[in-house]
Formats: sequence, structure tokens, C-alpha cells
Amino acid sequence: MTNNIYPDLSMVFAENNVMDDSIITEAERLEIELKHNEMYGLKYQKYDYLLDISEVVFSPNHVKATVNLTENHDVVFTATAPTISKMRGLEHEITLMNNGSGWLIFEDKYEDYIWTLLKKSNLSKREVFAAMEDGYRSFLYNNEAKKTAIGINNVVTNYVYDRIGARNYAATYWDVYNPNYYNFNNIPDTGDCANFVSQVMHEGGGIPETSDDQPTYGWYYNSVQDYASAWTGVPSMYDFLLNGACCWEEGPKALLSSTTQLNIGDVIIFDMKSVGGTYDHATVVSSVQDMGNWTYFPLVAAHNDNRFDYPFTYYQYYGTYAFRIINDPEY
Repeated sequence: MTNNIYPDLSMVFAENNVMDDSIITEAERLEIELKHNEMYGLKYQKYDYLLDISEVVFSPNHVKATVNLTENHDVVFTATAPTISKMRGLEHEITLMNNGSGWLIFEDKYEDYIWTLLKKSNLSKREVFAAMEDGYRSFLYNNEAKKTAIGINNVVTNYVYDRIGARNYAATYWDVYNPNYYNFNNIPDTGDCANFVSQVMHEGGGIPETSDDQPTYGWYYNSVQDYASAWTGVPSMYDFLLNGACCWEEGPKALLSSTTQLNIGDVIIFDMKSVGGTYDHATVVSSVQDMGNWTYFPLVAAHNDNRFDYPFTYYQYYGTYAFRIINDPEY
């Protein structure tokens, strides 16, 4: 995503840019983010940013410079203090222009969660605001749909979901990817979020994979050439969590619940109102904060971008689906 921060400088390069009102600009993106953060009380109480610069390239006349860097941060949100929420590995390509009196940022290319959603949704700023308001009303009145997984009462399992193991795995691999699994961020227009959540449930939580005798069906991973769509794809994961009990004894089973009833190792899937009308992002609960009255506020871990103990509301722009993993004595 190309983000033009200084409109006056961008006019110098107007011949290289196509003006399109349907494309959300950096200024609009920041407006959307600020409105979202205001809705959910995501204000920083403390923050610590670290920028790792890997390369600086100057043009021959030293009028232009390109800086490649990686953004990392540790922040404390007022709503979830004193928990430290972490983000790592957000790559930027920043273009600086020398206007004669100093260097100004002309362009900042990066691909974070919000930019990914906005591109995928193909909505205007007005439509994004409308979707955010719909999602916020659902959040306020706790109108999340609650469905019962198909055949859930008839399932017999011989394993227990290890929630502490799930958190430990997430804490280990949220920013250092497990080399035993392919990084699906390397495939254009894909992502590694569902792959990471599946690993947490299987490697950390001990939930066994299904058989692989029906290619692409079930929930399993053998290699980058051989895996089930429910392991790596968010829409398929949603379907398997809710309905997998109809056909498989193995694999995760879940009840669609309320975010206030989630525990460590549970899964939250997000939907940004989009043209395709599908589910967009998967996260796993890495910790919870006790809000009293037997209600809890989930913090999540995720890939693309790599985040740990982040408020789940950071991702809530439209639809939020809270999956309570079963096969656990407490349920």
C-alpha cells in the first residue's frame, strides 16, 4: 500500500499517480484508525517504539532517499493496563524528499492489518465508518450470534485441550516462525494467521490432526504441498470449528460464544464487511483480563502482523466471532 503523507509534495509527482476517489488515502486511513481507537478506548498509556533501519539509498542528486526499516513496539493500552502488548516485524519502505530546508516524508509503504482490511474490503471511507458503527453496536449490546456446533453432543474424544501449552506455543512463535511449517505470508494475497492459530491448537494445545485421506478436507498439515484448507484458510477454519464434529473425531471443535466467556487458547475470527462477504482474520487468545462478574477481556496473538497480548478490539472493525474450544473438562 502506498501512503501519500504530504499532499503538497505528492503533486510534484502527479504524473506518476492515478487519482481514484475509491482508493483510501493515508490521511483517511489515519482518520479511520483514530475513530476506531476512540470507539474502543484504545489509548496508549505507555509506549516504546523501536525502528530497525536496514538500508538507506540516496538518489544521485541527493534530493530523494529511500529508507527500508522494520517497526517494532511495546505498548500499554489504558483499557488493558498493565499488560504490555507487543508488535514485531512491520516492514516499511519510506521515501524522503529534500525540499531545500530539510527532509520530509513523501511516501510510506507498509502493509499492516488495517491496510490489508481496507484493500480487501474495497469500501470507501464512508462505507468503512458505517461498517464500524454496525460492529460497535453489536459490541455494545453483545449481539454476537450463538450457534451450536452440529452433532456436538455425539462426539467422543480422548484428549484434553492444553490451554497453558497453547499459550506457551503462541508466546514462542508469534514473532519467530516455526521452521517446521511453511510461512504462508510468502504467497501473494494469502497470509499466515490461520496457519499460526492451527499450530497453537495442535502443537501447543495437543488437539490431534484429522486423517489426510481426503485431500484438502479435514484439519491437518503435512507440507506446503499437502494441507487442509481449514488449517490455513480463515473461512474454512470458521466452518470446521463450528461444524467439524459432524464428520471428524479429531481436530478442534468449538461453540460460537461471547468474547466475555473466552479463555486462553480460544479463537476469535474477524470479518471486515467486504465484497466477498467472507471471514478475514484469525487470532488466538493468549491471555485474559478478569473484568469481574465472571466476565473476561481477551487479549490475542496473531500473525500478519505479528502481535502478542493485543486487545481483541484492535481487530474489531465489523464482525467478531468468538469460538470457545470444547473437549475441555471445564466445558
